[in-house]
Amino acid sequence: MVDDLEIIRKMEKQIGQKLERSTGLEAFFSKASGAYELGENGNVEKLTLASMGLKEMPSSIFKLRHLVSLHLYNNQLAILPKEVSQFKKLERLNLGKNQFGCFPDEILKCTSLTHLSLHTNNITNLPRDIIRLKNLTFLSFHDNTISKLPQEIGQLTGLIECRLYNNKLTSLPKEICWLVNLTKLSVYDNPLKSPPPEIARKGIPAIREYFYSLEGKKQTLNEAKIILVGDGGAGKTSLVRCILKKQFRKNESQTHGIDINKWEVKNGAKSIKVRLWDFGGQEIMHATHQFFLSKRSLYILVLNAREEKKAEYWLKYIESFGGDSSILVVINKIDENPSFEENRKFLTAKYKGIKGFHRISCASGDGIDKFKEHLIEEVKQVELRQSLWAENWLNIKDKLEDLTEHYINYNDYQELCDLEKIETEQRTTLIEYLHDLGIVLHFKNLAHKNVLNPKWVTEAVYKIINSKETARKYGIIYKDEINKILNKEEFTDNKLDLTLNEVAYTLDERNYIVDLMKEFELCYSLNKNRILIPDLLDVQEPDFDFDYENCIRFKFDYDFLPHSIMPRFIVKMHEDTEGNHLWRTGIILKNKAFQARAMVIADDHAREINLYVNGRQKRNYFAAILYAFREINNSFEKLTVKEMVPISNDSQVIVSYNHLLVLTSEKIENFVPDGSDKQYSVQELLGEIQIIKPEENEIMEILIEIRDKLKSVDQSSLMRVLEVKPNFFGVGLDLEPLIKKVFTKITSK
Repeated sequence: MVDDLEIIRKMEKQIGQKLERSTGLEAFFSKASGAYELGENGNVEKLTLASMGLKEMPSSIFKLRHLVSLHLYNNQLAILPKEVSQFKKLERLNLGKNQFGCFPDEILKCTSLTHLSLHTNNITNLPRDIIRLKNLTFLSFHDNTISKLPQEIGQLTGLIECRLYNNKLTSLPKEICWLVNLTKLSVYDNPLKSPPPEIARKGIPAIREYFYSLEGKKQTLNEAKIILVGDGGAGKTSLVRCILKKQFRKNESQTHGIDINKWEVKNGAKSIKVRLWDFGGQEIMHATHQFFLSKRSLYILVLNAREEKKAEYWLKYIESFGGDSSILVVINKIDENPSFEENRKFLTAKYKGIKGFHRISCASGDGIDKFKEHLIEEVKQVELRQSLWAENWLNIKDKLEDLTEHYINYNDYQELCDLEKIETEQRTTLIEYLHDLGIVLHFKNLAHKNVLNPKWVTEAVYKIINSKETARKYGIIYKDEINKILNKEEFTDNKLDLTLNEVAYTLDERNYIVDLMKEFELCYSLNKNRILIPDLLDVQEPDFDFDYENCIRFKFDYDFLPHSIMPRFIVKMHEDTEGNHLWRTGIILKNKAFQARAMVIADDHAREINLYVNGRQKRNYFAAILYAFREINNSFEKLTVKEMVPISNDSQVIVSYNHLLVLTSEKIENFVPDGSDKQYSVQELLGEIQIIKPEENEIMEILIEIRDKLKSVDQSSLMRVLEVKPNFFGVGLDLEPLIKKVFTKITSK
């Protein structure tokens, strides 16, 4: 074991001061300010030995029989000595970021533990004997390689929070439903099949409802979703006709929005139900597509051999919405350009979802049979097909898909659930699951209607966005004009063969379409009579003045910049628009509360968005804007975004924001950025974008004011009212400790 003298040397390096050369515990701890805490009787109750490179636990620790909290995270520990069992009073143990290859059984004798963290190790499983730790309320095993949880975890009935994200879990034991006190269960970034990931990410209530639903009859879904994407005119609709053995049309009209066809694939004695989703290639419609482009589907990327290569754009597009879904790349119209080809080895190495390439011609039929054979084999492997459903849940799904109406009122949905005897608590989980699978459109704010026909929505949006009148007014449209736009016969899709009356939209439906566009973040209201569609704004940048000299500069660098990001940001921040200073790729913002201005400009070609903020409280306004962008960026499945800090006096040098924060945490004061031969101060580069915690007094004054206005509200109620999360604007301000201080101060008064 490590002796006292060695740990003293390590600790003095960590806290930057000289410690007495003594193996006596009193002398040792008397100088170790901040690394320990004493209880009322003078005994050491809390000890933190983090980031010290420890390979063994110091022997002196075991003399501290009164330890309540022990933090040994970010070291090199791989085993624990048997003496750990002597810590009978230990309640909190943090062994995160070490090198444990298996669960250290010595911990099981520390039966007073309430908080246990072994995150970021190499642990592959949890022991069944973990039930000995019956007092646990917090358990953290994220960022390991755990593939299975023991059923006994269901006996840790005191558990309130459990972090298991980024492991190898394919299923959760149904016994997890027994954890009646569990309110936070994080299991994202696991290859889950049961419960399905769409259910798991909704949290423990949805997981419980899913497992309860399976207590009756159940069966596998045995369905697959195939999504065709690519530029307009690439031949997606023609390829669908080939798959369905329909005659080729030379002058096939382009898909406006979405078109859905049914197909059956033989799989032994059973058939797999397949739905072919043909997505229009218009960029302006991509914001609506995101609600139907689902994970665990099979994607077909159709490329036009006659056009400029755009394979990587669409492959990034698929990843952003479809995650790790399988992809078949189809090069169409090879009869018109036989020499066209893609660098298959390069693309396959870069995009792991690619399962194969096919050169075809829908016109001549070349390559179609071989492609269909491969397609059928991939359909059989679609993960979604193997999902386990309760029989009555599956019945609801089938009934909804069989309805001929464009939407169903929520009351009618409730009646269907009554007939299938679906528990009330399960109905919200089911409808949200159907939404995630793209079977219905369901939004909490618009729950009175659930869309059953995606084409009904996307065709309406297409008509509004592509109206000559809307384009002429640069995206501004009066609500009473929407009636004329939606019901013009010239916009009716000739594939549907519908009469004018059948495609007419009522006033209630028109209002609903506009509300859906707001949910898609396609538009916002200028007033009660007008809406604005940012994607149709003038491309010309207006004249304006901006103080660049004293502003915060920031940049978002995208590997793939989705077309919808800037319009969505404009929708989110539209209330701060300064006058008419907005255009298709930029906006000037002004906030009275922060007394600050901001300029945000997107460069589609460079795949970047630049942010400039000035004003009295520019740091706080920057934090609000940063939060808005992070919220949008995080809505995409696989989107690589680098947050960068330009060096104002050297436009050629730019530094990663995260790298600067790492340098700060490692107490590195100066460094030479890549691309520069000059040394810079880390703190000067961070400047005001480093969101330092505001003075506690300022926050306390705000909280006290809120409490006084709410009068009788108690501490827990205030937490619920504020919906306090672990950070403020996504940049690390924890309010909970401050709220506790506020109430302590008020009580003392």
